[in-house]
Amino acid sequence: GGNFVAAGNRIPAPEHVTRHRPSTRVDQRYTIQNLPGVWVPAADRPTTITGLGVTVDPRSGVLTTVQPLRTGQTYSVRSAARDYDADELADAEPARDAEALAATALPESPGTTAANAQVPAFHKLAEQITAGQNTGFLRAAKLADYLRATDRYDVSGLPGHTYAQLDYFLTRSKRGTSEQFATAYAVLARSLGLPTRVVVGFRPGVGGDGEFQVRSGDVLVWPEVDFTGLGWVPFYPTPEQAGRSQKSGSVPAGDTQQKLEQAQKNAAAKNKGNGGSTQPKQPTSPPTVKKKPHRSTPWWVYAPAALPVIPIVYLVAVLVLPMLRRRRRRTAATPAERIAGAWEQTVETLHAVGLPRATTLTAHEVAGFGGRTVAGTEPHLRPLADLVNRAEYAQRPPDPAAADAAWRHSDQIGRLVARAASPIRRAGRRLHPRKLRAR
Repeated sequence: GGNFVAAGNRIPAPEHVTRHRPSTRVDQRYTIQNLPGVWVPAADRPTTITGLGVTVDPRSGVLTTVQPLRTGQTYSVRSAARDYDADELADAEPARDAEALAATALPESPGTTAANAQVPAFHKLAEQITAGQNTGFLRAAKLADYLRATDRYDVSGLPGHTYAQLDYFLTRSKRGTSEQFATAYAVLARSLGLPTRVVVGFRPGVGGDGEFQVRSGDVLVWPEVDFTGLGWVPFYPTPEQAGRSQKSGSVPAGDTQQKLEQAQKNAAAKNKGNGGSTQPKQPTSPPTVKKKPHRSTPWWVYAPAALPVIPIVYLVAVLVLPMLRRRRRRTAATPAERIAGAWEQTVETLHAVGLPRATTLTAHEVAGFGGRTVAGTEPHLRPLADLVNRAEYAQRPPDPAAADAAWRHSDQIGRLVARAASPIRRAGRRLHPRKLRAR
């Protein structure tokens, strides 16, 4: 929906922002190493650029080139990184212009019926999360706080942001990449009428002394909410993103994120101090009567008696919990969830033969690894990968027969992997503490 126009050295300021915008000047020089496409990296918001011909969307400040970027190209950008004030954030309300209203749309998926509609469920959850917050900013900030506190960042999480995937992320797995955190935030915020968009960019990178290298692993996703007079304000719901710029060196663009996070905390505290929260105050407790301290028996007195029980408890947990987890996956409520459970079971099985844990792979990349590593698994891994992709991205939901087929493939893969491993390795895998990990 951007309206890109040719730009010279100067980038026009956004016309829709009516308030004064205090900012920090950021001067950066970029050298392209291996970045395909036409999107030009720059700290938000760029004001001038030299060394590269660009087009610009005046409203968002996004830059593109007419020709794809080439290795070795260099250019310099001066940006005005926005400084946010706690006072202006505290009183901010969502914008209501045409673009903002379009950014509140949240249609149901094609083919959805009243029986399986998911948008009302997202709205109910968002209402529960933001109960007692009486300004647009407080509701937006509360959503980010909730996701950071209740869900876990996991780079090995399954990709995808369909409604079904987000529902699974919010209610069951509680773990995902910044893709799931940002899109889940956007869906929850839009269900409350907050105009929200999802932005893809980069962290400041790694390095020091004023020179940083931005790599593919530095890609991140975050949501932004449009407020009257302020424009699009970023929020950072992914736990791994919060404060990440502190670890990336002294980069002005990274410092801006820290300033924004602090301003948002100050604004929330200011609202609470002024009665911004409608939650009732806790009743005052009666004065505490001092009593003579009771000397309890030291814990180490009981420790010897507990030592023989610890191995028994561990063995029961490490053998029983995986069985319960497998049963829960196999008897999930919907065929799509059962297929996802079969895939998680298979991925855990392949970890025992060397599948990387901290790498985001597509289903067919996982299948390729398994087929190369364990003989005989490819005829089962490829069909299972197809079932997973169809369950996540196809317009029609899978049927119970597809879920049954997924588990048949998963069971056969497990048997083949078990045969390929030595008896000692199989025993070590069954008794490893990883088997206790909560999924």
